[in-house]
Amino acid sequence: EIAFGQVDAYTKQESDRPQIVGYYHSASRVQSADICPLSRRMADKLADKYPHVIMLLLDNKKLETFVQSGAQVPFELFGQDGKSWRREPAEKLSISGSSVSLLEAFSGMLASQAHRGLV
Repeated sequence: EIAFGQVDAYTKQESDRPQIVGYYHSASRVQSADICPLSRRMADKLADKYPHVIMLLLDNKKLETFVQSGAQVPFELFGQDGKSWRREPAEKLSISGSSVSLLEAFSGMLASQAHRGLV
């Protein structure tokens, strides 16, 4: 509930803050490959203010394969369709204005532990 309050406060501020473009979720269990209800509620809350927000689900099974071989994108993209979230093809994921592939970028960020700086 604290996180919902923080999101509420952030989205109500009219300032020069960066726009929220997405929400990512990683399940605490390795076997889990779906978005939990709490994460859906958080993404819904963000989508109320930012209609084009996306949700990324880090798939723990795919992450293990990615770390071993680097061949498969270890997350799934979800876009909002009305009031529900639908899976989108991973090919839709790209880095605007960059010649670096998504896999290369993700691999570099994972290696540098950039995820520790995400808010």
